[in-house]
Amino acid sequence: MAVGINILLVLLNAVVGFISGSTAVTAEAIHNGVDLIGSAGVVAGLRLSERKSANFPYGLYKIENIVALIIALLIFLAGYEIIRESILSSPKNIQVTLGVLVGVIFSLAIPVVFSIYQLRIGKHANSPSIIAAAKEFRSHAFSSGAVLLGLIGQSIGWDLDRWASLLVVVFIGMTGWELMKSALLALLDASLDAKTLQTVLAILELDPLTIHVKSVIGRNAGRYRFIEADLSLRTNDKNKSETACRRMEESIRREIPYVEKLIIHDTSEVQDHVVCALPVAENGIVLADCFCHAQHFLLCTISLPSGQSSLEVIHENPFLELEHGRGIQLGKWLVNQKVDIVLTQHSIEGKGMAFVLSNAGVEVYITLHEQVKSALEELVCHPPRRFLSS
Repeated sequence: MAVGINILLVLLNAVVGFISGSTAVTAEAIHNGVDLIGSAGVVAGLRLSERKSANFPYGLYKIENIVALIIALLIFLAGYEIIRESILSSPKNIQVTLGVLVGVIFSLAIPVVFSIYQLRIGKHANSPSIIAAAKEFRSHAFSSGAVLLGLIGQSIGWDLDRWASLLVVVFIGMTGWELMKSALLALLDASLDAKTLQTVLAILELDPLTIHVKSVIGRNAGRYRFIEADLSLRTNDKNKSETACRRMEESIRREIPYVEKLIIHDTSEVQDHVVCALPVAENGIVLADCFCHAQHFLLCTISLPSGQSSLEVIHENPFLELEHGRGIQLGKWLVNQKVDIVLTQHSIEGKGMAFVLSNAGVEVYITLHEQVKSALEELVCHPPRRFLSS
């Protein structure tokens, strides 16, 4: 369709330019001619970018960016031709008739309407070449507007035709610069935009098994995105690690379209600090008898090598008054607090909370001590196996 629109505009502006003798209208016809070549290039780029080849294992998606760059260079060429014609050509006797004005108005309205339609398609398909072509069409609204003003000025005796054609070049140059910059950034593997990377980071950090996200990087290739992340997970179980990575990948693909390749590396290391949760009595010194009915929870960060506690905070049980599902909600709350170990006097095996904690990689440590200090000392002396260095 874009090719057909460009053919129509080239013919329309060429006829109006011939009848009126206007340099600005002729310049706009050149502008449309360049777009015609660009539109054909977009179609070719879209088809070539989807081809698969063993010689290009990461795809031919950047052909779309190359096409966008070519369109930008053609835009600059059109600008040069218009400037040359405006400066070097001899003065002309310009005929401004009603038919000429109507023709220019049509040449303004057609690309405006089509650019809105094409830009919507380009954004939906996340195609840089379609978006580039749509922005180029949109520039005709300004350039054709300048041509129209120039003709109106000529009709009342003001010699504005050359100035109108030079103003067309300004709009052309601005469009070309934006397209060239965007294409070059993609071809040079510039990073994905900050908003997309922040979305990926938030999804990774929200997963209950995530301890720390070390890095998130990504790049564009045509309309597609390539993303890679390194993180530490709260588990040494290979199956749980793979399940968590798949879960995060599915969430990312739901939120971010056109992700061609997504690699999540679990680079977990032995932790030297752990967050431990203990059900405590109100004084915070003695362990509570029942985990789910404890009025308070002590959360402390412990250095395993030294046994020192760097941060201790007592929280009220937020689900103490809940009649049903207290254990599951409490388990989810502990996971959100990034707890590594739950320390209790009684087993919670077979309960809903145990299932939640297990899925999140939280260890449950059973102690016979009633005093918080003694229970923590025992934990430091005999930590769960996954916290031991090899």
